[in-house]
Amino acid sequence: MTYTTIPLYVGEIAQVSVRGALGTISNICYNVGTLICFSIGPFVTRQTLALICMTFPILFFISFFWMPETPYFYLMRKRGKSAEKSLFWLRDNKDVKDELQEMTDLVEIEQRNKGRLIDLAIVKGNRKATIIVLGIFSAQQFSGISAIQAYGSIIFNQSDLQLNSDIVVIIMGMVTLVSSSFTTLVVDRFGRKPLMIVSTFGCSLCLLFIAIYFHLKYCAVDISVISWLPVVTMILFFIFYSFGNGPLPYAVLGEIYPTNVKAWATMLISIYSAIIGSIVTKIYQIVADGWGEHAIFYTFAVVEIIFLFFIIFVMFETKGKSFREIQEHLGASVIKHIP
Repeated sequence: MTYTTIPLYVGEIAQVSVRGALGTISNICYNVGTLICFSIGPFVTRQTLALICMTFPILFFISFFWMPETPYFYLMRKRGKSAEKSLFWLRDNKDVKDELQEMTDLVEIEQRNKGRLIDLAIVKGNRKATIIVLGIFSAQQFSGISAIQAYGSIIFNQSDLQLNSDIVVIIMGMVTLVSSSFTTLVVDRFGRKPLMIVSTFGCSLCLLFIAIYFHLKYCAVDISVISWLPVVTMILFFIFYSFGNGPLPYAVLGEIYPTNVKAWATMLISIYSAIIGSIVTKIYQIVADGWGEHAIFYTFAVVEIIFLFFIIFVMFETKGKSFREIQEHLGASVIKHIP
């Protein structure tokens, strides 16, 4: 539920200049939770870990009562005064007249057509947005991130480097958290698309090197001299993943759809992402058992390269664009033909 509503909420309250950064914060929180589980999990019982983790949603539940509803929500309910009050609070008591008028005009246009799930497919702009978002979420999940996180300890145990797998996983969690925090600082400076390109390309290279390592091991080649490769490459993988593939799909999801279909789109994409993540995790073990770890990592690398071209030729930059400008771009020509 939170993965469905957070991109929607953040996308509607954030200023254009910081929308990308705020859109990545939920991913940072996810990484904090993951690091806590990695750090504490090996040393406490499951019941204790569950109790520790439970404190965070309780704190969120209590504190969020004080947060305002989004101006877009109030405008869709014809509550202009409440929308102005909400926007005034969100913009720290600054003059919001022009921004509120732009929001009002945009909502009036969108409310003429009540959003339906099918509009994601039959309305031209929504269809283009859905193609883009499905593509970047596919790039995220087909990097194998869900499987790598689930089987991280097993993967490291397959290497010949004598390290405690629990410690290595904690290091991975720390690297991911630091890298995703860095992304939050630079996303509104460099843009979403360049970071996604660098991230996807870096992930594909790391996956390829891991595949080569396991392939050499599968062929009984002496790899003692590069026994460090899986650990180092996985650290680099998580760094590249956190630059773009991890946080940015959620940021783009929160800013690319019009308000009348945003809830439908967020729900659909969240379900799609969860299903693909589960399938990839299951396929990982099947392929690894049948053909070896190298086969699945080769597959991940090739698929990432495919989505790299998708990002280059299909995705467009949303940095610095208002909701109106994004919708105008989608209403024009977003999908560029490859020469």
